[in-house]
This record gives sequence, C-alpha cells and structure tokens, in this order.
Amino acid sequence: MHIVNFSAYPTRRILRLLILSIFSLSSGAPVFASKKPSEIRILFPGEYHEDEIDSASLTLNWYGLFEDNGRYYTAKVIIHSERVYDAILDQPNEKSGWKLSIENSHRCVMLVSGIKKIASDNVKTVSLPASIPPGVDVTLGYWDELHLGATGENYSDSTNWNGVANYSLTMSCDGETNCMTPICSKEYFDDAQVSILWCGDLDNDNFPDLLINATHHYNVSAPTLFLSTFAENGLVKEVAKHVKTGC
Repeated sequence: MHIVNFSAYPTRRILRLLILSIFSLSSGAPVFASKKPSEIRILFPGEYHEDEIDSASLTLNWYGLFEDNGRYYTAKVIIHSERVYDAILDQPNEKSGWKLSIENSHRCVMLVSGIKKIASDNVKTVSLPASIPPGVDVTLGYWDELHLGATGENYSDSTNWNGVANYSLTMSCDGETNCMTPICSKEYFDDAQVSILWCGDLDNDNFPDLLINATHHYNVSAPTLFLSTFAENGLVKEVAKHVKTGC
C-alpha cells in the first residue's frame, strides 16, 4: 500500500491551494494565468509564487502601458526575471518565487502582449472612480454615451463591500437595450471589492477598453482586461486575466 507523505506539502502550500480552489469555484475564474483565444496576456512588475508565472511567456513581445503626469502611453519593454525566496512557501535556501521587473521609471499600469494594433503615444484614457458600488452609474468620459453601472443587494447593515451580495458590473450605451455587456458578477465579498484599474483606448479603435481587478477575496488579485476589438455580441470582451495570491 502506498502511503502519502503529507509532510512533503507544507501547511501554507495546502492552505493556499484551498483558497485558490474556493476563489475559482465561487467566481468561475481560472485559478492561474490562462490563454485566451486571442492569445493576449497581461502581467505586472512584482513578485509572484512559482505557479503564477509561465516562464515561456516572458520571451514574447511585451508592451507596457505607462502613466507620466497624467499622460498615458505604451512602449515596448523587456521583462527581466529572477528566481527569489518566497517568504510564504519556501523553506530555507529555496528560491521558488519569481521577481519581474522592467526598465521604466514611470508608473506601470500593466504589461500586455498580443495586441496587434496597440495605441502608442497619448493613449486616450478616462478618469473613473476606483470602484462602482451598487446603484451607481458613471459615464465613460470621451464616450459619454457609454456607461459603467452596478447592481447588487445589501444583505447586512455593513457600510463596506462585505455587506454586498449578488454584485454585477455592466457596460451599456444610451438608447440601446441590446448592447448591455456583463463585465463581472460576484455573489459576495470577503474584505475585497471589484476595482477599476484603468479605462481607455488601448487597442486603437476609438472605443474604450477596460482593466479591472475582478476579485471578491482579500487574498486574491485578479486583474482582467476587456478589449472592444474582440467584442462579438457586446461592447467589450474579456481577453486576459492574471491571478495572484498573497499566501
């Protein structure tokens, strides 16, 4: 009889897998970085657990979306990677983690690969609130006929997002009932919220694209990119997601 040696799996690794499983089941999202039909990928400078980075993808052609005193632009980048000590998962003398960096001093909104006609200088960008709670509707700046709106239920007296249930974020346009496009839905929140990371014309088609953190759990970050050029029956379509956990 084969006996499984659970001591080979540190408790912190097991707990992390459980958290990821719960996140995946409750959100319908893939646990780790996954390919979309468009082959578009997104990343961010920083440190990651070993299974959160596909090392083969680091050699692809990458562009960064940067912000410099209110001006947004894209530039080609090379992602530098190194293996580092993972304070959550590693034993002494192990280096299973990844550290990604680029050579640009401006604020990096995201790194993206796979967009064929990416905008370059002066990327049209809309200033939006960091989050859109239930009952709020905002217009998308240059595209004032377009809106981001949210619905949901307050199932407690809580004043934070823990008191929100059945949250739904959608994009819509004035006078068109058939163009409402679901962005994301969450049944509940655990010390987290869906946040708006960026909105503007990244794929250079004069129509807004969207980057959000589509998470409901405080220990999981799930940046998700929606592009208009891939929309088939809506205004935008999800093309890339990258999930990162704290522990």
